Amino acid sequence: MFSNSGSSLPTLSIDDVTTSNEVAGNATFTVTLSEVSENTITVNYLTSNGTATAGSDYTAIASTTLTFAPGDMSQEFTVAVLSDSLDEANETVTLTLSGAENATISDATGTLTIADDDVAPSLSIDDVTKAEVVGSSTTATFTVTLSDASGQTVTVIYATSNGTATAGADYTAVSATT
Repeated sequence: MFSNSGSSLPTLSIDDVTTSNEVAGNATFTVTLSEVSENTITVNYLTSNGTATAGSDYTAIASTTLTFAPGDMSQEFTVAVLSDSLDEANETVTLTLSGAENATISDATGTLTIADDDVAPSLSIDDVTKAEVVGSSTTATFTVTLSDASGQTVTVIYATSNGTATAGADYTAVSATT
């Protein structure tokens, strides 16, 4: 039977969800009631950006109401995850419960973690041929290229090394991180 005949109200909580990969689909959240109630319970929920952006990483949900009929212990809703091909860090969306009727909220915030599954871009460097000019110095410029755009900062360490030319005699050695 129903156990909510006393004066205390049951509590509501929302879970956290992690997508197994960043493909278009739905992330399902569960809102759970602490005990069975003989009353109809309602609670509002909505999404807000964490590190993910509505419209490009997920579909936003404006304030929507979940209804628990007498005897219900949980309700589910989904958040649409949008696919992209940009290598980026895992991103988050915040789900918030508010405005509960006939219940209180014990855990008002859930987190959706969208796990990135995109391949990191590769780096390549071009070859440069420079004519030696006796008595003067020239500069050789190398171009480093990413195979695809990245949503993360890409850092590369570079350094020259002797081939058939000798550092100090034929060229000035360099090394750096950029």
